[in-house]
Amino acid sequence: MNIKKAFTLIELLVVMAIIALLIGIVTVGIHVAVEKSKITRARIEVMNLQNAVNSFYGDVGHFPKTIKEDELGKPLTKNEVYGTSDPTGDNPVFGPYFEFKNCQVNNEGKLLDPWGNPYGYQFPILKTGDVIVDGTIAANEDASKALNNDYSVIYSCGPDNYSKFDASKGAGNKNVIGSWQ
Repeated sequence: MNIKKAFTLIELLVVMAIIALLIGIVTVGIHVAVEKSKITRARIEVMNLQNAVNSFYGDVGHFPKTIKEDELGKPLTKNEVYGTSDPTGDNPVFGPYFEFKNCQVNNEGKLLDPWGNPYGYQFPILKTGDVIVDGTIAANEDASKALNNDYSVIYSCGPDNYSKFDASKGAGNKNVIGSWQ
């Protein structure tokens, strides 16, 4: 009698279930790693933008109005910085302050965070003794303190793109990634 050895149907189903379980675990792990890398990238970009804004402020004497490429990404001449018309002052001597070539930028020239949303930017504007802030910064005590002490603030709304203060959800979004952190 010739007996053939083979796997039973139950053995095959058990092996396929184990493989499916391992694929599920690996997929979840990859998703978590990708989200962590996006958060890290956003933190690095926020700090690099903050350094660029501080360098701009140090050279020019005021904060840039935006964090767009046409303001932080181009070199400036002495004439542009000091408002002069000296013929020797037309050579670029300041900046560029931030390298935009490897970054996502939208149609308006705004730098996008890893989730495709524009970075928020607020610089101190004194208006009748108060600093004008948006809902994200107003909901964060540390960000408000930074602005009140003449520091600029740059932030990403994070993975869920929720930034505004909502009393029903607590004191704002804990996923906001900001330069005050």
